Amino acid sequence: MMPRPLFPKEHWLVTFLLTGTSYADRLLPCLLEQRVTEMADGGMGSLQFYPPGLRGDRRFGDDVAEVWLKDEDEVPVLATLLMDQHGQLFELNVWKVNFSPTINLQIP
Repeated sequence: MMPRPLFPKEHWLVTFLLTGTSYADRLLPCLLEQRVTEMADGGMGSLQFYPPGLRGDRRFGDDVAEVWLKDEDEVPVLATLLMDQHGQLFELNVWKVNFSPTINLQIP
């Protein structure tokens, strides 16, 4: 699967999670350049990031922020933003507590 830009709702969620963190000033201005692929999570909405110009081996480095949301069917969903060992966006993990695909996350 080819990396793609963030969809508007994904962009908003990542912005929400990054705001107020030590990464915000450096990464928020670059979100439009970010490319992602959807992860094999059964349709819950997790993403892997491919920062522009970053090459080589990447691995988990830091758990930056998380937020509990509700899906359209009222089932709770946990969204967690992870950074790699270089301080770049790594993954947006989305976990719906009943493991079903997300329908339409209710973002405040």
